[in-house]
Amino acid sequence: MAARTAKDAALLTDRSEVIVRGGFFTWGEVSQAMGRLVSVVKGKKSSRCCLVVGEGAWVKTTLFDLAPWCGQSYILRGGTMEFDSLGALQVLWLRLIVEPLGGELVFGPKGDESGLILIDIAFSETRMPLSLSLSFRDVETLTISYDAETRITLLGLLPGNVGGDDRGAWAILRFDGDPYGLSSRSNEVDTFQDADQSLFLKKYISEGTERTISIHLPRNLK
Repeated sequence: MAARTAKDAALLTDRSEVIVRGGFFTWGEVSQAMGRLVSVVKGKKSSRCCLVVGEGAWVKTTLFDLAPWCGQSYILRGGTMEFDSLGALQVLWLRLIVEPLGGELVFGPKGDESGLILIDIAFSETRMPLSLSLSFRDVETLTISYDAETRITLLGLLPGNVGGDDRGAWAILRFDGDPYGLSSRSNEVDTFQDADQSLFLKKYISEGTERTISIHLPRNLK
C-alpha cells in the first residue's frame, strides 16, 4: 500500500515496515501509518513495526510525539530524521540502525520544555561505506568520548561534566566501538587522563552566527 504526499514522495507499508522516501513527512502522517500497521500485525508473533527513512525523505518529530513510539524500530536508509526537543519530563530511548546508504540526524535547539533522548546507533554492515551526518543546532560546544574499556562511544551530554559545559545539548548518541577513531594515534584529540588513560575525548565548537555543529562519520568504518 502506498500513499503519495507530493510529487515523487511516497509513504509505503510492507509487512512490518513503514517506508518513506522522496519528500517531507510530518510525524502525524508517519504515526498514522505505523498505527495502522501495528493494528494489522497485532496478535501475531510480534506486534512491532519499523520505520524506514529512505532516500530523499525528511521526517520531523518532537520528543512528546515520539514518546508513544520509541519502542518501535527505526532504520536510516539515505534519509533525514529531525528531532525537536519539545517534551518536558520525557526521557526516551531509541534504537536506530544505519544502513549503507547512511543519512542525517538533525537535533533542533534546546527549548524551555526540553526532554532528553538517548539514541543507540548500530550499523547494519560495518564494512560497507557509510555516510552519517549529525547536526546540532544552537549549540556552542559538543563533546564526543570513547571509553576503551567498555568500547563505547558517547556523543552529547556526558556524566560528571567530563567534557565541559555542553549546555545546549539534550540528546545522547551511543555507538559500539570507536567509529570516529578517537583512540587512533593519528587523531589529534584531547585525552582525559584517568588512572588507566582509557577515556578519549574530542570537543567540537560551533563556528559562525548559526551556532550549529555538524559531525560527519568517516565513510569507512573499521
